[in-house]
Amino acid sequence: MDASTSRHRLQLARIRKRRHTLFKKAHEFHRLCDAQVYLLIRKNCRFFVYTSSTNQHWPPTKREISTSYPLPVIYTPGTDGRLGESGTGHE
Repeated sequence: MDASTSRHRLQLARIRKRRHTLFKKAHEFHRLCDAQVYLLIRKNCRFFVYTSSTNQHWPPTKREISTSYPLPVIYTPGTDGRLGESGTGHE
């Protein structure tokens, strides 16, 4: 096995570990905060989904979210690489 293959395998292992950690944190947030959580990750055209609810109406549609009150708080990556906040909702 050459060095580039070894680095690639290590990178894939790190990605799997981070994904597992995200799902674990989502589940902990659901359990500890009594919150409904939906986490969607798309990597290489493959979807990985965590949902804390088996309700057929969960997760809400984009339309339901955009018309909810109070207004949603939307987090997106900022131009400086940090997680930025937009919207007017409160936590």
